[in-house]
Amino acid sequence: MGALGLPSLSSCTNSLIQAAGVAGQELTAETSSNSRPNRMLTARQTEILSALAEQIIPTDADPGARDAGVMQYIEKILAGDQAAKQPLYAAGLEGVDQASRLTYGRDYAQLCFQEQTSVLKAIEQGQWPGEIWKSPSSQEFFHMLWGHVLEGFYGPAEEGGNKNYASWKMLGFPEHSGTT
Repeated sequence: MGALGLPSLSSCTNSLIQAAGVAGQELTAETSSNSRPNRMLTARQTEILSALAEQIIPTDADPGARDAGVMQYIEKILAGDQAAKQPLYAAGLEGVDQASRLTYGRDYAQLCFQEQTSVLKAIEQGQWPGEIWKSPSSQEFFHMLWGHVLEGFYGPAEEGGNKNYASWKMLGFPEHSGTT
């Protein structure tokens, strides 16, 4: 942990307990639904991707990536015109979990927010050596993920994300958010 400048495990104990409970509830609710016929990701991949998306656009006073439907957007594009990127997602999500287990001894979705942040920053900066990130590279995966999360959060709701025009309302665009 020290070589990458990652925080100690003790700094996250309380938030880890809380996050595990919340993540478990969200995963159960999301993966038990049969209303998602274009399911392109496994339950485990969905759990990792959901945690990553929430790192990129966390919930605060406004909805974050989960609440804005970013996961549904990513699954929709992986079932459609970007289906060729599904293997990159599978490899990248496995790489995130491997990096997390090597660093903290736990799967990515089980880490507290601060630990998840440190893993994601290291992936963005290409700091993960070895077999995990030969294809795709961690930076390639990060940039693809980053772009898709932003598209799903800020794009038109008709494309599968931006549920209830959450980001447009947050930005103050009521004329484009179905509120006028």
